[in-house]
Amino acid sequence: MIRLHLTRGDNPAVVSLQLPATPADIGEAYAQLNTISTGRPPEIKDVESPIRNIGQYLRNAKPDNPQDMDKLNTLAQRIFKMSAEQRQLFMGTLDCSCISGLEDVLRVSEQTDEYILIPNANSDAELGRYSGAWAV
Repeated sequence: MIRLHLTRGDNPAVVSLQLPATPADIGEAYAQLNTISTGRPPEIKDVESPIRNIGQYLRNAKPDNPQDMDKLNTLAQRIFKMSAEQRQLFMGTLDCSCISGLEDVLRVSEQTDEYILIPNANSDAELGRYSGAWAV
């Protein structure tokens, strides 16, 4: 689940759009945005998601771009299907990956099975002890 808070320009009013969304849901959100202002394209002001850090990676998405909305919907569907552990892994992989756009976020969302979560490894030393215990 992802909830986008959309706005136009400097106007403080926001419209929420829960993803995944149908074309009708998206159209309704844009109609509400048009009552706020029509002079500037919509922007993502804030993001709510069980993936706490995802907002920083979605802020540059263009909500008025159909391809970006398709990607955001796909991402929301993937997050909805993730287990709690997969969500933790996704948060970590986002922060340690080079993310330059929605394509990268989607790619990382598909790769959570390539990582492991190491409980209580909060420093290099703890990670070293873990990897040393598994050395061949």
